[in-house]
Amino acid sequence: MKIMDKKKIAKKTKKYKYTIVWRQNGVEIYSGAVSEEQLVGLQELRAFNEKKEFRAVFDGEKFIIRIAADNKYIKYVDEIHKLWGDCDKNAFDSGTGYTTLTEDRGVVVKVPFEVPKGEYAFIKVRNYLAKDEYRFTDWRFVDFIVKKAQEAN
Repeated sequence: MKIMDKKKIAKKTKKYKYTIVWRQNGVEIYSGAVSEEQLVGLQELRAFNEKKEFRAVFDGEKFIIRIAADNKYIKYVDEIHKLWGDCDKNAFDSGTGYTTLTEDRGVVVKVPFEVPKGEYAFIKVRNYLAKDEYRFTDWRFVDFIVKKAQEAN
């Protein structure tokens, strides 16, 4: 595994469709790259697209880097996981390009794409299988998916 500073981490995110940033006080999802300023308080980052994921994890002293990439020799199983939200409460802001997903329990999630009312947002997760064994060795984020409520079940 490699070790990087925040400036290099921010530069690496330019190659990816989405970036998720975890901080001590919350999580933010970005479309594309992030700046070094957006990494203040960074604990973990996952930048991803259909082909690979760049992950940076702060271990208390330094950032440890891992890149998970697909190739024809790796077997995997894909899953989709529903994000937060009551599909009738989705609020898209065309000025920012973000949709706010909410539920009555009080949690709010903002995603950097449109999720129309009556539809749900999902995240596609790829689970990598061990060779000659029935277990997962790693996983990564692949993409976000939007589905109509009737297709989501």
